[in-house]
Amino acid sequence: MDFKKIFSYLIAVTLSCSAVPALNHSIKTFNVVAEDNQSEATVSFDAVTGTLYLSGNVKLNEVQKYKENEQVKTVIAKEGTILPAYCSGLFSEFKATEINLKNADSSQVTNMDSMFFNCPSLKKLDISNFNTSNVTSMYKTFAWCSALESLDVTGLDTSNVIKMNNMFAGCKALTSIDVSKFNTSKTTNMDGMFSSCSALRSIDIKNFDTSNVTDIGGMFDSCSTLVDIDLSGIDTSNVRSARGLFADCDALKKIDMTGCDTSNIEDMGQMFANCPVLTDIDLSGFDTSRVEDFGRMFMGCKSLKELDLSNFNTDNAKLMNAMFRNCSSLTTIDLSGFNTSNVTDMFEMFLGCTAMRSVNVSSFDTSKVTSLGNMFNGCISLTSVDLSNFITSNVQGMTAMFYQCSSLTTLDLSRFDTSKVKLMQDVCRECKSLKTVDISNFVKSADCTAFSMFRSCPVLTTIYANNDFEYNEDDIYMFTDSKSIVGGNGTKYNERIYYSEYACVDRNGKPGYFTKNPNAPKPNTTVTTTTTSTTTTMSATTTTTVASTTTSDEKITTVTSSVPVNTVLVMGDVTGDAIIDARDATDVLTEYAKTSTGQESKYTEEQKKSADVNNDNIIDGRDATAILTYYAKTSVGGTMTLEEYMESIK
Repeated sequence: MDFKKIFSYLIAVTLSCSAVPALNHSIKTFNVVAEDNQSEATVSFDAVTGTLYLSGNVKLNEVQKYKENEQVKTVIAKEGTILPAYCSGLFSEFKATEINLKNADSSQVTNMDSMFFNCPSLKKLDISNFNTSNVTSMYKTFAWCSALESLDVTGLDTSNVIKMNNMFAGCKALTSIDVSKFNTSKTTNMDGMFSSCSALRSIDIKNFDTSNVTDIGGMFDSCSTLVDIDLSGIDTSNVRSARGLFADCDALKKIDMTGCDTSNIEDMGQMFANCPVLTDIDLSGFDTSRVEDFGRMFMGCKSLKELDLSNFNTDNAKLMNAMFRNCSSLTTIDLSGFNTSNVTDMFEMFLGCTAMRSVNVSSFDTSKVTSLGNMFNGCISLTSVDLSNFITSNVQGMTAMFYQCSSLTTLDLSRFDTSKVKLMQDVCRECKSLKTVDISNFVKSADCTAFSMFRSCPVLTTIYANNDFEYNEDDIYMFTDSKSIVGGNGTKYNERIYYSEYACVDRNGKPGYFTKNPNAPKPNTTVTTTTTSTTTTMSATTTTTVASTTTSDEKITTVTSSVPVNTVLVMGDVTGDAIIDARDATDVLTEYAKTSTGQESKYTEEQKKSADVNNDNIIDGRDATAILTYYAKTSVGGTMTLEEYMESIK
């Protein structure tokens, strides 16, 4: 070994042993690469300045050895640096505050997926001389560079890029992004492209060629500072998914989609969800003939006072769950043209529509619907609703269907077939003005839960039922505070007897709070078509909007005067689909995985209560295991409730 080699070896050993401070987290490699020929070196680290130097033909695996290394403050590419063709994740999860690649040759690069993904401290990124003419994928290239305050991408050649999904997602400090020169003629996926760019004040994509794009789902999701978006010149003729396109845009007041071709879109779920100050949206040109998912489409649009859906074609619709949830200022809506013959889920469809006085759903075909749970929950202004044509032979969940409908005076459910219903608890709970309920054809199956079904209905006097509906489970809250009830044989409410023992027809020798209806109609089995065109009328609530434009971080808050809405979920059914199965267990396990790693819980308070099946105030793997074990038992013939199962394993 000559002197030069010996000297290089000694320098490398000395630096790796004495110049590197001890770290509190795992770092596999913290070496200076000493080579006999310096032109072949790819990575070298100066521990004194915290600078990582790149040179020569860069090797992906050597660079990635420094990911999560908090000692690396700066990355600099020297003259002659050549980046590899595959740069996916090259600087992913680096802790550096600056990366300067202006001297790097990127002409060979074809893949930039997650190249700078999740660099939370990165504030300066220089890619001004990048040659990206051969790049085909930029998926998550800059995603979650949450401290990046400026980014110049005007020089990027995107003419061959196919994937741009989540490209800038989570760039929370960027107030502007100039993508006006992007060539997107070959791009097919823009899903989540600007998602969670919460400081972004405006975005101009009018020059985008989107003729080949099939997915724009979540493209502007959580862009909470954007006030208006103009997509009027965008070609959406090949788009299949627009799911969550504008979801959680807290400041968005106006959207222009004039001229957008929506004829191929199949998923519009959550498209405008939680846009609390959105006041203007013209959907008159929308072609929805292929849409299957309308779930949560307008959920949380608290400032919308008008919504014209008269041109909507819902022939292929399958999901309408929470479609208008918490549209608390909506004044006019016409659903008379809705074809719901293929819809399976109407869970929470009108939940929290606190201003809604009447709604015409008389033409709804519900023959395939499995969940009506919380459908009108919290509709405190609703005075009447005609459900006489509802076919409920496949419905399994009716939980809290009319909970807090405090203006309803009568409710006719006499044509409901409840033979498959498993969950009907809280159906009429807290209907403060309700005097008469007709459940003449209700059948209570052995495994059906009906807790608190008529609780807190203070003026309810008559409940029409039949002898087939008897509820013998130990429910002490079945009729609590419903003090005006009188059974058909004269049995009056007794404050000492408000439990489910009296959930039966009142007759000699067997007192109860129900009244036999001798003229009860038969349950609906066929669809009755009506041709009457009506308009749903709703009165506006008082909405106060407080906003500040002094800083980009100021949130817009909408305060609506309304009664709190409680979505009632039973133990274990965290997905709210009226079925306790493996999906619930998986959902709980996913929630546990997120919260145990410090991520924010996405569960509502009701979901937290539902998920904590062992009542230890902790949502973890034990809850998921219990739900899964219970599902395994019931799927092979077990009939006990989840509450009973949890008691049995204590």
